[in-house]
Amino acid sequence: MNLKKFFQPAMALTFAFTLACTSCSTGPQLERDETAQATLDYKNNRIITPLEEYNDIFDENSQYSTQALEILKQRCFAKHGQSYEIYIPDVEDNRKFFSSGREFGLWNPEYAAKYGNFKRSGNAPSSGGYDTKIMEQCMPEILATLKEIAGISLEEQSGLTEAYRRIHGQSYAAAMNHPEWKKYREAWWKCLSDKGLTPRKGDYEWGTQELSNATRASDDNNAPASEEEIRLSVIEAQCSKDTGMAQGLANLVASYQKPLIRDNETKLEEQRRQLSEVYLRYKEWVLKNQ
Repeated sequence: MNLKKFFQPAMALTFAFTLACTSCSTGPQLERDETAQATLDYKNNRIITPLEEYNDIFDENSQYSTQALEILKQRCFAKHGQSYEIYIPDVEDNRKFFSSGREFGLWNPEYAAKYGNFKRSGNAPSSGGYDTKIMEQCMPEILATLKEIAGISLEEQSGLTEAYRRIHGQSYAAAMNHPEWKKYREAWWKCLSDKGLTPRKGDYEWGTQELSNATRASDDNNAPASEEEIRLSVIEAQCSKDTGMAQGLANLVASYQKPLIRDNETKLEEQRRQLSEVYLRYKEWVLKNQ
């Protein structure tokens, strides 16, 4: 069981899921609503498309699922005579898991100037800070307890995002096939090249080779971004802003989302309600077991 898949749904619900689904067939030509627009929220570094209305369940209550998991890990490690450092992302970190801020690369120069390629967690414990053998021994008991708390298994909980994930993937894939997609990308690449950088041009690549190298140069993901990483990040983001790439591509995705949302509204609402109830069960348990 890959718990990261459920308890860090950023990958499942946004960037990584999208990359996995863009190769899926979209079937018949999807309907578009060209009046649909996306909003680039510079303050919160989020790209808000029509589908994000159904992300409002991922508020502060959603972090209680992670808290429950961490409490159970700590208890099980204690049974084995070992310590386990609990890490709970703050609300801002938790929200970013569910936003669409990185689907089109860096686009917010002010944010890039502050954080570089990505915002570091800062207080996250080392990934090697626990005994993996003990973790393996603990997992069956932890999974059973989580199911008891939520009333359904992790697989069933993941299934409650099915409609959202499907629409997300279909709209992104359809947008990729629109002629405007390539036009925006090429304008961005030219801007980067004119600045002396080497754009990575794979279908699912959003950045330059130089920034990739600068980011990998640091072994500590909790350390602040280097001056070079920040410099390169600002260039990438400014090129996106100057060419209108992120806004244009997000608008394309939004135009395909709106009809899909209309056709699946009942399912989206039902799954949102059910997942909200699950999060409330986690919250009640955590408040009693902190």
